[in-house]
Amino acid sequence: IKLEQNPESLALIFLGCGTMGVAILSGILSSLNSLRLPVASGTSIPTATLLPTRFHDASKTPPAFIACVKSPEPASRVCRAFEGFTGMPVEVYTGSNVEGVRRAEVVILGCKLRMYAEILGEEGMCEALEGKLLVSILAGVKITALKEVVPGSTRVVRAMPNTASKVRLSLVTLGRGVFFFFFSWEGGRYSCGKALVSSMFSQIGRSLVLGEDHMDACTALCGSGPSFHHLIVEAMADRGVMMGLPRAEAQMMAVQSKVLQSCLPVYSFVHLLMCKVSTLAGCTIYGLLILEDGKVRSTIARTVQGAANMAVGLGNK
Repeated sequence: IKLEQNPESLALIFLGCGTMGVAILSGILSSLNSLRLPVASGTSIPTATLLPTRFHDASKTPPAFIACVKSPEPASRVCRAFEGFTGMPVEVYTGSNVEGVRRAEVVILGCKLRMYAEILGEEGMCEALEGKLLVSILAGVKITALKEVVPGSTRVVRAMPNTASKVRLSLVTLGRGVFFFFFSWEGGRYSCGKALVSSMFSQIGRSLVLGEDHMDACTALCGSGPSFHHLIVEAMADRGVMMGLPRAEAQMMAVQSKVLQSCLPVYSFVHLLMCKVSTLAGCTIYGLLILEDGKVRSTIARTVQGAANMAVGLGNK
């Protein structure tokens, strides 16, 4: 393992920069861009107001962000996505995965599931990945499967973010495998790889570490969860429209009810919130009883379970 690498030379590459890759990189760039935004007095925003990451030291900001895509069409889309981030270049490579990996120290694997073995098996990729950190955001693909197609010196970690990464509100679950607690050379001393990976993802929200055996459930709850919430919000808005509300206002109300819930402390249990909102013989308790009659609780629980089972199946293909 290349422990002599200097952290100041760190470059970040996305192998496959689709929707999730764009969301993650947008969040990271937004975090770094906030370091450069002046306040009214003309001074910089204090570092204490920002997320705690190793990149808050400008000298340790990655010198390059690289997005690798397969063809010119997605390359144009990725370029447009990052047009607003000035001073922080994102280089887009088309069909040049090996060249991009050679320049990077951290590789985020976000390609289509069926393509990962082909990409990691490209001629020259094995040498390019020597001693690098590979972070996979692929659903269902286990660390052992990835280790079969990369060099033994490549450190592999699994992560499951979601599209809220774009606005730095994602919860990223990190899968702890046997290779998670690697060590790297930083500031004249060895530092645990857990801190490196966690700090990188703290750019886009929060991160937590669980055993890899939990990653399929995390895929369903953390990765797919936003889509499940979106369907519920959309249904609420549609019903508001049916009862005469303008669609824009109905959507705003439905979304805002979800935003309120997300702003509550983690330890505020849902049933306590329902008790506070539900007055005696009121509208809320009546609506909750209808939801229970419709087995919504059970349906949502089985939805998460089904998505997790699908993730298991994806990894076995």
